[in-house]
Amino acid sequence: MKDRTHVPDKLEGYLLQTRHALFDLISFDPNRIVSVEAYDDVATENENLVVAEQIKSVLSENNPLANKSTVFWKTIYNWSVYISSGSFNGKEPKFKFVIVAAQKLNTGTIAQAFHDATDINQAKAALKDAKLEICGTPKAPKEVSDSLKPYIVYCFSKGNESVVLDVIKRFSVELHSGDYDKKLSELLRDMPSDEELMRLFIERGSIRGGKRELAPTNKDLLLLQMRAQNQSYASIGETVGMEPKEVQHRISLVLRRISRDLQIELDIPELYKPRMPSPQPEQVKDPELEKKKRLSVLSDRQREVWELYEQGKNRSQIAKLLGISYSVVADHIRHVERRFREYDHYCAVEERNKEPASLSLTRGEVKIIIEALALYERELEQDITRRTGNDWIGKLPYESQIVADLYDKAQTVIYGKPFIRMPKNWDKED
Repeated sequence: MKDRTHVPDKLEGYLLQTRHALFDLISFDPNRIVSVEAYDDVATENENLVVAEQIKSVLSENNPLANKSTVFWKTIYNWSVYISSGSFNGKEPKFKFVIVAAQKLNTGTIAQAFHDATDINQAKAALKDAKLEICGTPKAPKEVSDSLKPYIVYCFSKGNESVVLDVIKRFSVELHSGDYDKKLSELLRDMPSDEELMRLFIERGSIRGGKRELAPTNKDLLLLQMRAQNQSYASIGETVGMEPKEVQHRISLVLRRISRDLQIELDIPELYKPRMPSPQPEQVKDPELEKKKRLSVLSDRQREVWELYEQGKNRSQIAKLLGISYSVVADHIRHVERRFREYDHYCAVEERNKEPASLSLTRGEVKIIIEALALYERELEQDITRRTGNDWIGKLPYESQIVADLYDKAQTVIYGKPFIRMPKNWDKED
């Protein structure tokens, strides 16, 4: 029963191995091989090099980077044994200690010194300091726990010094702690690299169909930083070499992906300063424009037939002018009338959908609606992108426009204005 508290860490660690392997697969060049539980938890290799990665997930208070961490010294011991036993098949090994923590962790002085050591002299100095820190001096020895002792005895033994030094100079730490995982302000404070953002993107289950280009980048965060500093879209565009409208679209898209895919709270008011919505003048329908819209639902031949029919031509005259039979003209006219009935019904439903509906909601309920709309739009997008590829925005169903408009309205209620636009409304001004 005592071990039950460790099950979440172990399960998370196992799942993390596969996510980390996926990250390596899409991050490295195609000539590298990625393996799980072969050389180590995860490893990448080519003809001459093997990078063995020990992955540790930390959900509890344990710190695998602490000076007296049994996990840390066991990892150094294991890698030393791998070298001694020739496990790398003649390839040059490198060792990476990857820590993914749910909270902020401090790197111990020993792990940091091993990470910084790049040659044999630096490795010797780091190992000597580590022995002093762990064991003390003959006159003032320090107590070592039973769980740690076997690994310490091996690593500080003169007979094993050369192989341990070989591990140290090839050793690096990669720490991913949870200090910027929750809020956008923390993300912009730390400005993680493209690699770290991609890792977070994968770990949160957001990658779809291998489309790693959907992950936010460090450059995207830079755009948000500049916008949060009250820079205009034009000013930002001039700095980064983009058109102002392109900057606006990109920022809206990035905010949406950070909130939806990375599940990070958008807590920077400067990105969506509240303002009163501008009064919208009552729109007067242009008869000519409405006529063009009606005709746009017809095929080219139907449009030709109908325009002649509206000019007062009878079916026989139209057939003669267009070189088609009387029955074909009659069919076209019948189809046009049916299409117009369908279009008029569609427009009536659209107008009715625009009518205000009285519904009293709390702010919390509106926020839930915002989240639900984002999920629904995501489903619509995924369905379209699977079927149509890159040119997908114009193929979104009519419901997408309703969802986009409602999404804007709900944000206006909570924040004073929409600060994230859905694709259907990307061209709208803030």
